[in-house]
Amino acid sequence: MPASTSEPADRLTGALPRQEEKIPAPPAPRPRPPLPARVGLRRPGATFLGVRIGESQAVTLPDDVTVVARPGDWIVQVGHVPISVVSSTAFPAPYELVEEGSLTLSRLDREDLDGLLGLGASQSADALVAAARRLARLSIGEVDLPFTPGQLEELHYRAGKRGQTVAQAVEAVVDRIKDELFWKG
Repeated sequence: MPASTSEPADRLTGALPRQEEKIPAPPAPRPRPPLPARVGLRRPGATFLGVRIGESQAVTLPDDVTVVARPGDWIVQVGHVPISVVSSTAFPAPYELVEEGSLTLSRLDREDLDGLLGLGASQSADALVAAARRLARLSIGEVDLPFTPGQLEELHYRAGKRGQTVAQAVEAVVDRIKDELFWKG
């Protein structure tokens, strides 16, 4: 006898028909706190340019001081105007290197990340990557399951739909694997 199409769940798997999923709207931006009377500024992109010198040359700085740059020293420029000469042994100090495509986080963003990932998670790039790996890590025993963020989101969604935590949903998957691999007798 054919199954009725009006049944709420598939009789073999017990799965409910998939309903239209509503994608939640992105959170509203946080209000920016008032600015103090003095703030540090930088333009997007590399503001300074460091140029390594191949041979000795005299460099005149904006305050009309002339400095002799030796081979291997670095001239720090804003546009084409030299503002400093840094020795090869000290470079990049007192500056920090800016990599193409790097990300700068505001204090509010860092506080949010520390709240989500644990205190100190945003202290350095290495700490942030390690905290994100811990958060995204899912394992069964010694086996890591390399889920993508989208797959983890789907796992979280399905667990919530069933009234479970992600840990309970993973436990159910492990139980299904055990049932399939090991005979209960």
